[in-house]
Amino acid sequence: LASAGRGGVRVASFRSLAGLTGTTTAVASGGVATFVDLGITLAQPAYRIRYTSSGLLAADGAPFPVAVGPAYALSAVAPALGGALAAAAFPAQPVVRVVDVGGNVVASSSAAVTASLLTSGALGGLRAAAAAGGVATFTDLSVDTVSQQHTLQFSSGSLQPAAASVSVSLGPPLLLEVASAASGALGGGAV
Repeated sequence: LASAGRGGVRVASFRSLAGLTGTTTAVASGGVATFVDLGITLAQPAYRIRYTSSGLLAADGAPFPVAVGPAYALSAVAPALGGALAAAAFPAQPVVRVVDVGGNVVASSSAAVTASLLTSGALGGLRAAAAAGGVATFTDLSVDTVSQQHTLQFSSGSLQPAAASVSVSLGPPLLLEVASAASGALGGGAV
């Protein structure tokens, strides 16, 4: 946009440019518009940025890749954890992703992820899962107490933790217990 003059220049996407951050407009000075804080958070092999300005033809930048950054945080991709019964494994188990600062899965991560319960009760099941391909899947977590909202926290070393909520209701009775035994009854008579 060498002939942008004094008008404003805007960054628009050539393709889907989800994850664009920063100031997407700049005022041209001497025919040059400078963007000082643009960033892209979503990794993809080839991005192209389109620049537009009123009264001028659009200009497309050269394609460039955006790579996944280092592991930064955990992101809980907990399926709907409703329908959980006290002391029984959740019907849908939590899945936790290891992500970079842009939310991209760090596929090279094998981080050990630990689950803990932040609300009252006890967390049952295997509370640790190793990430494979940047994703840790739990298999048999449960909570022993009834609550409309238990909060699970997932942590791994220096990574930012993630949380998920689960509603737990009372399950079906597991056994029948006799509260008092009859005494002195005769065969064929009432107890």
